[in-house]
Amino acid sequence: MRALASLSKYQGRYDRWQQIVKSHQLTWSTGTDQFNQQWIQNMIDGTGQIDEMLTWLRDATARLPAPYCNALLCNAMTGLRVEENYECMKLIRSDRQNYVMERGGLYLLLHYKHPEIFFRPTKKAFLSIVNKEGMQLLESAEPVNPNALRLAQNHRKLPCRTKWTRKIHNNVLKQAGLDSELVDVLAGRVPVTVFQRHYLKSGLPLDKIAGAVGELWKIIEPCIQTPKML
Repeated sequence: MRALASLSKYQGRYDRWQQIVKSHQLTWSTGTDQFNQQWIQNMIDGTGQIDEMLTWLRDATARLPAPYCNALLCNAMTGLRVEENYECMKLIRSDRQNYVMERGGLYLLLHYKHPEIFFRPTKKAFLSIVNKEGMQLLESAEPVNPNALRLAQNHRKLPCRTKWTRKIHNNVLKQAGLDSELVDVLAGRVPVTVFQRHYLKSGLPLDKIAGAVGELWKIIEPCIQTPKML
């Protein structure tokens, strides 16, 4: 609707566009109402709840070969989208000095230093934080092409719900006590409120983050597979 209105103004036919809107009773919508309806329905049905996501993750990692299993677990550890996590694992190997920062026993993955990879028009990643064990997993696991990961799940007739790894990451961190504003930043959401833009400047609460990441690791560690030696 917005694009058509802009086009009609550009062509000098805005009056005609208004007539069309009025005669056909067209209305503007951002999709929010539909999203809210779906969210409430999911909540009632229990669809996409954290327990269901964790059950899927345990089942998928048990049935996939080690490289694909550990790639899924790396996704859950960083909270990145599958394509971003693939690039992240490659950068750890190729540009660790500039990409990885150690602070207070935690490892900060500085995605913002590579905007050409992690900054897209509607999807961004600024920062991921993992503990020592999570960093070791990222270093030892093999980077798996996103398409190969999808095909591996399809081949074994697994529901391809890789996006759930990101939801698991965010939900666990929130349930472990991290502020919503910090979880939003780690999820790549640009601050939009006045509070986030101007007042959330107290630095990273490393002790609280360490505890939250530790809870995430408790979920991931039992699912890790050791690659078979040939």
